[in-house]
Amino acid sequence: MRKTIITLLALVVANISLAQVNKSFAVLDAQTYQFFLQGKYSELNSLGDSMISNGIDYYYLRMRLGIAAFNKKRYGRAIKHFSKAMKFSSADPIVPEYIFFSYVYSGRETEALLYQNKLQPHQQTKYVREKSLTGITGYGLLLDYLSNQSANTIITPLVLDQSTEYIENALNIKVYIDSRSKKGAFWGLAYSNYRKQGVIYSQTYPSGGALNFAQHQLYSKLGKALANGYEVFGFAHAALYEGAPKVTQTWGGRSQMQTSYESDFLLGLGIAKRTALLGIQLNASYSNLVGTNQGRAEALLTVYPFQNLNLYTTTQGMYQFYSSWGKGYHISQVAGFKALKFMWVELGASTSNIPLYATNAGQQLNNSFQIPALSMFGQLSFYSKTGFNAHIAAFRSSNENYTWNLNNNTKSNRNLNHFNGFSISIGMKL
Repeated sequence: MRKTIITLLALVVANISLAQVNKSFAVLDAQTYQFFLQGKYSELNSLGDSMISNGIDYYYLRMRLGIAAFNKKRYGRAIKHFSKAMKFSSADPIVPEYIFFSYVYSGRETEALLYQNKLQPHQQTKYVREKSLTGITGYGLLLDYLSNQSANTIITPLVLDQSTEYIENALNIKVYIDSRSKKGAFWGLAYSNYRKQGVIYSQTYPSGGALNFAQHQLYSKLGKALANGYEVFGFAHAALYEGAPKVTQTWGGRSQMQTSYESDFLLGLGIAKRTALLGIQLNASYSNLVGTNQGRAEALLTVYPFQNLNLYTTTQGMYQFYSSWGKGYHISQVAGFKALKFMWVELGASTSNIPLYATNAGQQLNNSFQIPALSMFGQLSFYSKTGFNAHIAAFRSSNENYTWNLNNNTKSNRNLNHFNGFSISIGMKL
């Protein structure tokens, strides 16, 4: 009898405890739901995180936390909650839709494509199916112009096989196209026409001769997206330009000046990784700029403090060694932020102590003997819902100019030139 009474009391206590637990759960669930409906996302996050840490975790809680993070553009946090919600219920196609567009809106389009490929037909909503991330993903036109703001100073003395150039202005026109396949392979192609005018000083032209330089450049990049946000890629850059005129002999013993053409090339490999907060890229390349050999290693780190594209900073560093000119560096810092609904602002600065280098995975190629000691720029970027984008930038660069002796690889007669310039580009991101 006593044992039976104890058992009955235990059952009563258990039922009361279970009722209290159910009542507590119902109260907490109702609170999170009210916070969600009222848009009180800070209170929702605080209560939701506390519930999860105490073992209260379920589909609707994760959905509320995920949608709150998505609406606040905290896309990394949104992906975490939606992924957990899918483990509770994979039947609702709205969950993978949120995950997919969290990748897209945070600039992680390669991961969005891989995620899209994993989804079954019943898991894809109309919006996921209609969002194309393959084929031609972007194309555009870029124009850069700069002019020299320094006085034209003749650099003396000039001796055999030494030369220096005073650049009055330069113009660069670039067109590009990018593409991505359904399986995550991607490629890009860019052509540039670079021209500069000014005065060249040498033994042949001790008082200065006309400088009219033209260069054609072709850049290509080919890569493959891997799992977990990794990308591997290769890149190449080639430049064709007019070299120094050569004297040739013709029939009858006459000599004439003949234009010669020179070419430079660059080859490299890289790997990149993207997360909600960070973008990391490492690359290494080899080049033969102006007949000398260079090897370099470069790292780029981009930070997205709010897990979206509204604020970001990119730090770049490159170390290079030469077969002829020793070693040196190039470093830069860029910060960008969203200022208006369709406008972003970028500010940046860079410094270097070397000529003949390449940065940004070989895209920016400097095969002149100008050393950009300090460069600064500001840019306004405009993006429309259709994918059309336009960019306007102003920049100032202070370049170190020397008399270069290519026989014994020395430099002398330092001169500092200051350039002001602007850049205009338009493009389409599909």
